[in-house]
Amino acid sequence: MNEPNIDTLDTVKFRIAVEADLENLIQIHLDSFQGYLNTSLGVNYVRSMLKWFIKLDSALLLVCYNSEQIIGYAMGAPDGYSVNLQKALLTKMIWGILTHPKSFAHPNFFSQFKIRIQNMFKMKSQFTDKIQLEKQIFNKSDTYTLVGLAISPEFRGNIIIFQLLKEFEKHVWAKKFKAIRLTVYKFNNSVIQLYKYLKWELYFQDKDTLRFIKINN
Repeated sequence: MNEPNIDTLDTVKFRIAVEADLENLIQIHLDSFQGYLNTSLGVNYVRSMLKWFIKLDSALLLVCYNSEQIIGYAMGAPDGYSVNLQKALLTKMIWGILTHPKSFAHPNFFSQFKIRIQNMFKMKSQFTDKIQLEKQIFNKSDTYTLVGLAISPEFRGNIIIFQLLKEFEKHVWAKKFKAIRLTVYKFNNSVIQLYKYLKWELYFQDKDTLRFIKINN
C-alpha cells in the first residue's frame, strides 16, 4: 500500500451525523455492505440501527462530506454496546426476518442470531470483560468499538478512507478511551490492509473473522 500524505489533505470535512442524514447514510450502508446479514434484513432495520447510533450520547456516528455531499461514515460505541442495541432493535430484527425470509439462507444467520441472543441476555463468561494482548490487558470499559466504516462507491480507492478512520480515532481519544477494537471478515482484504497500514494490531482470529485493536499511546 502506497503511503498517503494524510496531513496535507483538506478537501474532505467531518461532522457528527444528525437524523436528517439518515437517507444518505442508509444508501451508503446498503452499497457498502451488500451480502451482509444486517443489510439482508431490509431498509427499515438499517434505518433503525443507524438512528440508534445517532441518538445515543455515548455513541459516535461521524460523517465525511465534500461540497455538502455525504460520502462516507464511521460509527462506533463503547464496548458492550451490543446488549442495548440488540434489545432496542429486537422487534425490527424480527420484522426484518419475517418480511425478508431469504435472510434465513444467509450463511451467517444462525451464528449471528445466537450471538445476538447471547448479547441481549448477557450470556457470556466473566472473562470476556477483559481483552488480553501479548503485553497488555484492557478492560472493555476502557475500550471503544468501531462498528462500521463505509465510503460511497464513487469515492473508494482514494485517500478519503484514511482520513475518515484517522478522524474517528481522534474523536475516540478525545473521549478518553484507551483503545479501539473492531472485527472484520477475512474476505475483506482491502480493509484489512488499511488497518494494518494504520498500525492496528491483530489480537484474535477465528474461522471467519479477524479482530484488531488500536491503542492510544
